[in-house]
Amino acid sequence: MSKSLRAQTSAKKVFNQRDELTVSVIIPTYNSPWLDQTLAGMRAQTYNPSLFEVLVVGQDTYNQVQEDVRVRLFSTEKPQPPAVARNWGLSRAQGDVVCFIDSDCVPQPNWLEILMARFADPAVSVVGGGIDFPQKGYWSRCDALASAYEQLSFQPAGTRRQLPSMNFSARRAVLLDFGGFDKSYPYPSGEDADLCMRLRQQDYTLHFEPQARISHLGWRRTLPAVLGHIQRYGEFSPWINPELEDVVKPPFFFKHWFSMACVAPFLAGWISLRMYLRQPQLLKLWHLLPGLYLVQLAWCRGIVQALYQRQRKQIQQ
Repeated sequence: MSKSLRAQTSAKKVFNQRDELTVSVIIPTYNSPWLDQTLAGMRAQTYNPSLFEVLVVGQDTYNQVQEDVRVRLFSTEKPQPPAVARNWGLSRAQGDVVCFIDSDCVPQPNWLEILMARFADPAVSVVGGGIDFPQKGYWSRCDALASAYEQLSFQPAGTRRQLPSMNFSARRAVLLDFGGFDKSYPYPSGEDADLCMRLRQQDYTLHFEPQARISHLGWRRTLPAVLGHIQRYGEFSPWINPELEDVVKPPFFFKHWFSMACVAPFLAGWISLRMYLRQPQLLKLWHLLPGLYLVQLAWCRGIVQALYQRQRKQIQQ
């Protein structure tokens, strides 16, 4: 029997002896240099260690994963998109609740404890946690604002339109019913938004608990890296997915590339200003506003490009 299979069997035995909700934590990775910090954060959790397992899926050429009864590594022969890696872990998870965290994130010691407290309510099926705002790095902070503004840990608890997969949890049965993440997403670029919108289509509420905090170590640090990251978000945005129109309800200018291109400079400015208006504490970071505007323009550009390519294919057909 392989080491991973022995660990899986042991985990089943421990879980079957418990009446409380059990948890499977899934970590997709592609040779992350921060994976050891992620795993150290998991081993430092205050949540009962006999009630959770950790499944690492992907490639670990640095040999940072030390397998034991709680931590298992599922190596893949080649790099896999995050959506595929998460689904791989989901298919092997044993917990009642599945939590996702990225391999460049470090959870606070009470991360699982706070998340699981929300699932004590049987009406709660989906919970996302807070992401700490980076304290330094101009472009890192622009990246954080542009990609995770509503889920930053200084935001109030409540419900959200979407939750990022770097700090996401749901009941395993719910995720299995939905088939997990859409495997057609080739990059970490919107598969989590897609899942969240599909959940909302079926009337699931997305709860946000800012105190279930993680620190994201992988924020982009240069302008080209941030622009490329956010532009890809635009290319795969649920705002332009026809199958999600009933839940997203996009304005008319999201329907055609030309109208989107025309409003892009104004839309990018409005999105950036609205962040500051909604969160006055950002005013002390006024110097980020020009950079944030550029980043939001990149998001709009990604949408324009995706719409243009789609409409061009329709004409050719």
